[in-house]
This record gives sequence, C-alpha cells and structure tokens, in this order.
Amino acid sequence: MNEEKNAIKIQFIDSEEDVTRTVRLSLRSLRVLAVGAGAAVAVLAVGAVLSIYTLMNGEMHASETAQLREANRIQQEQILQVSKRHPPSNRILTASAAPRTGCVPSSVHRPPRRTRLCRRARSRRRAESSMSRPRRISPRHSR
Repeated sequence: MNEEKNAIKIQFIDSEEDVTRTVRLSLRSLRVLAVGAGAAVAVLAVGAVLSIYTLMNGEMHASETAQLREANRIQQEQILQVSKRHPPSNRILTASAAPRTGCVPSSVHRPPRRTRLCRRARSRRRAESSMSRPRRISPRHSR
C-alpha cells in the first residue's frame, strides 16, 4: 500500500483495439523526468536567445560591412589604375646583379639601399663564421 502512495499510474486506452496499458511511475522517476524536461526546455531557450542575438547583431553590422566592402572595392580599383600606369620593369637580373645569398630582393626594378639577408642565409653565415673563429672563453667559466 505504501508503494501505491509513492507511485503514479498512467493508463493509455486504445478504443479501436480495446486495449488498456498501464504505466506505473514512482515519484523519484517522475522527478527525474521533470528535471530532464526542464533542462531540455532551458537548453532550447538559451539556443533561441543566442540565435536571435546573432541575427540581430548581424543586421546591425550589415551597414558597416557594406561600407567596408565599398571601401575595399575602391581600393582595388585604385591599385589596378596605379598598376596600369606603372608597369613592372622587364629588366632581367644578371648573375652579377643577383644577390649571392639566394634571396630575391622585394623590388626588382629598384634595388634596395641595404641588402637584407633572408633567415636561411643569415643562419648559414652565422654558422660559417662561428666555425672559422675560435670561441672565447669568458673568465667566469674558466675557473
């Protein structure tokens, strides 16, 4: 009798087949179902709020995006016009004009004032120079 007080009976009646099905749920399982349903509703509510926020935020920034696209288009047109006015030089680098390090200067038609070495060439030069020079021992480490 104590079990019947702590349980809920749900009856499903099928009138076409004259079948009655009874489901007994304890209060504990009913609580678990209620908590699960509440959690599902909370997750759906948070998802709905986030999607609405994302849509509204996108619409608010649509005008800014349109302005940036227009500015980008204008800049691309200006770059194209400048490149048509100043075609690249057709000068071919000879062996004497090419840098010895294997790096190609960033500007072919105007040589750089100071030759910069690429990382690979710098590390190669450091390795070559450290092998040819004897290492100095500092007085602190000689004791």
